[in-house]
Amino acid sequence: MSTSTSHQSPRDDQPRPIVAITGLNGYIATHVAIKFLHEGWDIKGSVRSSKSAGQILGDEKHVLAPYVKAGRVGVVEVPDLGGDLGELLEDVQAVAHIAAPLPIKSNPTWEEFKTPTIAGTLNLLEHANKSKSIKSITVMSSFGAMINLAPVDQQWNKVYNEHDWNPYDEDLCSSIDPASNEMAPHIWYMASKKYLEFAVNHWVEENKPAWPVAVFCPPMVFRAALNSSTPDDLNNFVAASGHITHLIKGKNAPIPPEYSLVMVDPRDVATAFFNAVERKKAGRYALAGHSYTYRRFVDTFRRLRPDLEEYFAAGDPAAAELPPDGPHGEKAWTIDASKSIKELGLQCE
Repeated sequence: MSTSTSHQSPRDDQPRPIVAITGLNGYIATHVAIKFLHEGWDIKGSVRSSKSAGQILGDEKHVLAPYVKAGRVGVVEVPDLGGDLGELLEDVQAVAHIAAPLPIKSNPTWEEFKTPTIAGTLNLLEHANKSKSIKSITVMSSFGAMINLAPVDQQWNKVYNEHDWNPYDEDLCSSIDPASNEMAPHIWYMASKKYLEFAVNHWVEENKPAWPVAVFCPPMVFRAALNSSTPDDLNNFVAASGHITHLIKGKNAPIPPEYSLVMVDPRDVATAFFNAVERKKAGRYALAGHSYTYRRFVDTFRRLRPDLEEYFAAGDPAAAELPPDGPHGEKAWTIDASKSIKELGLQCE
C-alpha cells in the first residue's frame, strides 16, 4: 500500500528530489522528515503496518498532515525490511535508514535479537545498489556502538570519538540472559549496533557502491515527540523521550539511571542526515550536544511549571545537575563531535 505523491516543485519546473525514510512513524524519523521537507525534498516513508500508515495519513493532528494533504509525503507498508523494497526505493535520490527492526519473538536469543537489524540493512543496501537514481545512503546507528558502560569513575577524562567501539562481543552477548540480567537488553542493543556497523562497513568494502554511506552515532536524543498526537502515545515510547515520562509520574516516582551523560537534539540529528546527503559525505559520525542529568531535567520542569510540581519526580535533592568531577578534578567522559562539526556543519544545541 502506498500513497501517490506529487513531486513538482512550485518554485520551478524541476521535480523535487525524494528521500526514502525507513520507519517514518518513529521519533527521530519524523524530525528527519520535517528537515527534508523544509529543504524542498519530498518523502517516501516505510512503516510496518496499515495501522502505522493510518496514523500518518489519516490523523489531521499529525505533524506531517499538511504535507500529506499537499501530496509531498507518501507511505509504503514494509512489514519486513528483509523483503522486497522495490516500491520504497523506486525513483528516490537518497535513503535515510532509521528504522530499527524488532525481534519477532517476545523472548529472543541474542542471535534473534541482532539479526533483523543487520539483515534488513544489508537487504536495503543490496536493493539500493540496483537503483539508478540513488545518490546517497545515510544510516542510523547509536553512540551505544561506541561507549563502554563501565562506571564514570572507571573512565575519567575519556573522550569518545569515531575510533571507539564498545567492548561487548558475541561470546558475552550469547552468555547473558535477559530473564536474569536486567542489563542484557541494553548490552544487546549496543552490541547489535556495533555489529550492524561492522556489516555495513564490510558490505561497502566488498561492493564499492557508486554512492556514499554515512553512519550516525547519536547519544540520548531529547526534544518534542513530533510523532505523537496524544498524551497516550507517550506511554508507548521506547525512544529517549519515553524516559521523560518516568520523570513526570509524581514526586515518589524513581528517577531512572542515566546510561549516557551527553544528549543531542533530534533537529541536529535531522540536520546531520540532510547535510550528509547534500554534501555526499561518507563515514562514521559521532553526534553530541551538551551534558545532562535527569536531576537537571526535573529541576528545570519545576522552575518552568511550579504549578505542576506534584507530578515531577523529587529524586535526591543533593544530586548534581551535571555530571560531577572526580576527587582530583577528573572530568566525566564526553564525546568529541568535531568531525560532524567540520564535515557536516553541525552546531548542536
